[in-house]
Amino acid sequence: KMAQQIMVAASFHDLLLAEAVEVARRAPQTESEEIVYSRMEQTGFRVGLGLFERYANDPSPFSFIIYTFSSISRTTGRFHNQLEIIKFICKDVWTAVYQKSIDNLRTNHKGVFVLQDNTFRPFLNISATAQYSDQVNTLLAFPCGVIRGCLASVGLTADVRAEVQGMPACRFNIDIRTS
Repeated sequence: KMAQQIMVAASFHDLLLAEAVEVARRAPQTESEEIVYSRMEQTGFRVGLGLFERYANDPSPFSFIIYTFSSISRTTGRFHNQLEIIKFICKDVWTAVYQKSIDNLRTNHKGVFVLQDNTFRPFLNISATAQYSDQVNTLLAFPCGVIRGCLASVGLTADVRAEVQGMPACRFNIDIRTS
């Protein structure tokens, strides 16, 4: 029964994201792709901001999946450094949104992180043909916004860029700006 609930939640999420992309793309013809991308990215930002704030403080809304909060200090409830925040996003937030964690995380330990998802869930049902390239870019705006929103909830500002490496793999490059 639990697996069936997760499958329903995953299907619902996939359909919701696909419809959000379609709604964003149905904008007036005068709007550029940049405006559509920005709209999806801002939606992801709001989701990431709310998800991270709620999730880092109270995991109970996501009790259908077992989480470990090893990256959160037991005494203060705060993260110790940027790497711990990114790990939290890779494991816990990504699992809550996409039902799997990020496959690979790399860093130069200077505020630059690369997150690799080899089977990015929204790409699983999209053909790799050129006709879907605009849809792919719009789909990537949402997770970029989620990552930015998560980081903003702990006071970090970042540039997040995504690139497709061959469907369904994608990479998210995060550059955390220092004040």
